[in-house]
Amino acid sequence: MSVGNDRNAALLIRVWREKADVFHARLTALGGVAGDSSVEDLTVVVASSPSDVLHALSAWLDDFLGDAAMPIDSIE
Repeated sequence: MSVGNDRNAALLIRVWREKADVFHARLTALGGVAGDSSVEDLTVVVASSPSDVLHALSAWLDDFLGDAAMPIDSIE
């Protein structure tokens, strides 16, 4: 496999609280191909609970691995 074809992505999770009891989170994806200057920024979800963040993270990982030519679990 060529490094130039290495698919990668990053997910930024920003969390904050307003007042003492209001939870907020924003998950922003940054993805592309190594060496490709045309990467895009995309807000994946805005969440109002920690469980919503975990669900969104799981869905994002499933999507990323589902698009992969060779998922991590299949590497021997």
